[in-house]
Order: sequence, then structure tokens, then C-alpha cells
Amino acid sequence: MKSVLFFSFLASLAKSAIVICLGLLVKDHFKAFLTLINRKSIPESEVETINSKKFNEILRWIGFFIMALGICMALVAFASFIAGIEMSSNRLKLNF
Repeated sequence: MKSVLFFSFLASLAKSAIVICLGLLVKDHFKAFLTLINRKSIPESEVETINSKKFNEILRWIGFFIMALGICMALVAFASFIAGIEMSSNRLKLNF
């Protein structure tokens, strides 16, 4: 049971790292994020038309929100890790 919780911890930690990296992409590198989604290069003229100050501010806040979501996922991962440490044995004992 401890090993299952440990693998759950590792999987959750990996997912949270991916979400945090996605948040960094949205926050700091919007052109690279669009290229990642479309899987092709976007012409410079099309990117410049949407490059307004308010749009960049909204994207920055969306990036922060995605990063906060990733941090919360990492905290949940540590909860499963702590539960695995505090288990007394590998067997699940049900005494009714």
C-alpha cells in the first residue's frame, strides 16, 4: 500500500510540474505557447495585432492562476506521500 501511495505521489508531482510549466509558458512566452498549440510557426504580423497591453495583462493573470493550480496539485501530492509515511505496515487491516 505504501508503494501505491508513493507512485501516486510521483505521478501527482509530475502532473503538477507540467501544469506549472504550462503556466509559465502562458505567462511569459505567449508566442511560444501559440506555436505549441498550433504546431506551426505563427507569422509575426498576426502576433503583433493581438499584442495589446490589456490582453498581455489578462494572459499574465491566467498564467499565474495556472501556476497556482499546479502548486495546489503539488500540495495534494505531498498529502498522499505523508499518508504513506504514517502507515504502520504494508497490509491493510480491517477489524470489524
